[in-house]
Amino acid sequence: MSKIFLCARREYAATVLTKAFFFGAIVFPLVAWGAIIGVSASGVFNADKPPLEGTIAIVDGTSSQKISGALETALDAERRTQQRELVEQMFESAASSTGAPPAQLDQVKKQLLSMRGLDRELFLTIERHGADADIAGLQARLLDAATEDSLLAYAVIGPPSLRTKLPPEQVSAFSTIIPPGLIALALDNMPQEEGADAQSNIGPNDLPAGSYRIVHRKNLDPDYVSIIQSELSRAVQNERYRAAGMDPGVVRGYETQYPIADTRMVGDDGQEEDSTATAQRIIPIAFFMLLYMSVLTGGNYLFMGTIEEKSSRVMEVLLSAVSPINLLIGKLVGQGLVGLTVLAIYLTLGLFAADHFGFMSAIPMDALPWMLPYFLMAYLFFGALFVAVGSAVTEVREAQSLFAPVTFLIILIFVILFPIMDNPGAPIARIMSYFPPSTPFVMVMRMSQPAHIVPLWEIILTSIVGALGVLFTIWMASKIFRVGVLMYGKPPSFGTLLKWIAQS
Repeated sequence: MSKIFLCARREYAATVLTKAFFFGAIVFPLVAWGAIIGVSASGVFNADKPPLEGTIAIVDGTSSQKISGALETALDAERRTQQRELVEQMFESAASSTGAPPAQLDQVKKQLLSMRGLDRELFLTIERHGADADIAGLQARLLDAATEDSLLAYAVIGPPSLRTKLPPEQVSAFSTIIPPGLIALALDNMPQEEGADAQSNIGPNDLPAGSYRIVHRKNLDPDYVSIIQSELSRAVQNERYRAAGMDPGVVRGYETQYPIADTRMVGDDGQEEDSTATAQRIIPIAFFMLLYMSVLTGGNYLFMGTIEEKSSRVMEVLLSAVSPINLLIGKLVGQGLVGLTVLAIYLTLGLFAADHFGFMSAIPMDALPWMLPYFLMAYLFFGALFVAVGSAVTEVREAQSLFAPVTFLIILIFVILFPIMDNPGAPIARIMSYFPPSTPFVMVMRMSQPAHIVPLWEIILTSIVGALGVLFTIWMASKIFRVGVLMYGKPPSFGTLLKWIAQS
């Protein structure tokens, strides 16, 4: 036992008491976060673009050219400046009256400006044309960008644009069971009228119902194309509201002021408190990633250390003092403590972050103690595989073919992450709970979701299955390790490893 302890202490010290571990596990995350904050504050990621200047032609076949007039008003530079100033004043008032954090208000303000396209500077001239406009001539002006008469884009709008693909009463009936956004998406993907999409110069009266056409210069920034699309759609929709006898300002007011749900939950003391439903979707992923990174960190150190000791012949010196099985167990214990150290560091940082951002109550404290046994189960399983492969080769590149089954298991565990997070009680979640390589990861995710209760008998049974899988894997690894650590030359194949297990 003393020899195992000495081997474990040596492994732990050789990894943790190094600059690489200190910088990788502690300094690097702090520096990375500091760099992100510093770069963001310096404005390096500033999304400001140069103003868009030029002319847009509107071929408007509607009565009195209502759409082109509305677009000209919406894109007026002075009006857009006034709208930005109004938003600024609104948020300044909110900052003084609500006491909300300035950074949070600033983020919301940026999102609002971006949503309305007010975060971009536009200096556009709207050129109006009637239904008899020369479409081919407008296309030619798009190509000739060097002249003063060139166009950034042109749009074709006509009476069909003001119609809908379905009668309003049908849309209203569908919207009681289908979200309006999905209805719009389905209608947008309906087949176009015969021949309409193939024409390159269709006029305002030839458009399919409920659509308009924009043709823009090839090098026009996509953000500016999106702004033009949004303003044209808004103008068309407003005209539809007027045709239906509704005030567009009133309708838009209701559209933009959704009912705000003051969502609460009942705490363990019977008192209402802020709901943590959103945070509860993130917690299982956090638990999974903590376990995943800790296991792979310890396993990778174990793999690289074994190869280094074997290639440098240090392994032969160690085996002259201890038996192969004592050295194997010592390595597993020592690097397991390294993984536990990483787990403790990031778990502590995670709990501090949860407390700081106010969702500590979303963390299932009764699941935290299970992190230790499930970490040991996952680490010992994969650690045994890592050390077995490391003992069989003398260079990292030689291990690629032998690592294929291990890599498959690691990828498989990551693939099942999202289905299990979405439904922890699904058959796939229960099946993978009894598959030793994935048992600890799946069970941690299932137990970290308050909405899903894992029966005690299932926790005990899966733990037994996982423990048996670990014992079997360590037994196989010990067979390979005993032979492989003193084997040099041509790296073994997967079949050779099976022979070592059967014969030793």
